[in-house]
Amino acid sequence: MKCLFSGLLAAFAVAFVSFPASAEIYVGQTSGFTGAAALPVKELTDGAHLYLDAVNAAGGVHGQKITLVSLDDQFDPKVAADNARALIVDKNVVALFLSRGTPHTEAIAPLLAQYKLPLVAPSSGAMALHKPVNPYIFNVRATYQREAERAVRH
Repeated sequence: MKCLFSGLLAAFAVAFVSFPASAEIYVGQTSGFTGAAALPVKELTDGAHLYLDAVNAAGGVHGQKITLVSLDDQFDPKVAADNARALIVDKNVVALFLSRGTPHTEAIAPLLAQYKLPLVAPSSGAMALHKPVNPYIFNVRATYQREAERAVRH
């Protein structure tokens, strides 16, 4: 879990090079808060909030508070893409974070390239999100194949 959040903070550091300073840093999340993946989405998001609260209590990132703006995509890839566009265009997020599902992340990917914005920690181990390497997707989860290999070895 620490790796997940360290990746998020690294993405923020990169974002500071590209974005002007403001009082808050907005990070966007589109994920299935309702639908088939609702329970694990809620658990991961609650963990993210705990970590971000701790970072903000310690002064944020260069004095700026991090705010996670989450939208429910109902575990629907089309809604995920629409939400991602709204987060990028309307909310001016510096990164997207914790998407859930392979088709959902694939639906978001063209927007990442268009707006040159990172997606940190998509919750999928699909090979399609690892190869070829997408410079805007920062995976923190191994591929399903690697997970299976390690489980068998264990």
